Amino acid sequence: GCDTVLKPKPHPDPLLDTLKVLKGDPGTAMMVGDGPQDLIAGKAAGMKTCVTTYGFGYHPSLMDLKPDFIIHEFKDLEKIIS
Repeated sequence: GCDTVLKPKPHPDPLLDTLKVLKGDPGTAMMVGDGPQDLIAGKAAGMKTCVTTYGFGYHPSLMDLKPDFIIHEFKDLEKIIS
């Protein structure tokens, strides 16, 4: 959460810090979110991005940020990652 980092999203540090703990690689990770801060942070971290159209922060203008994937229901994520 933003209370545990010095620079919250849209800065990539929260994502990169999480990947470090999980021993993950940005090149094989994906940021899934419903707001511009999520997509901007994911792209800045070198991750694929996926926008959810059902979230609190979703607005059609998010498509201007060119997410790699778009899902309309949580279960759609399975099709992307499998």
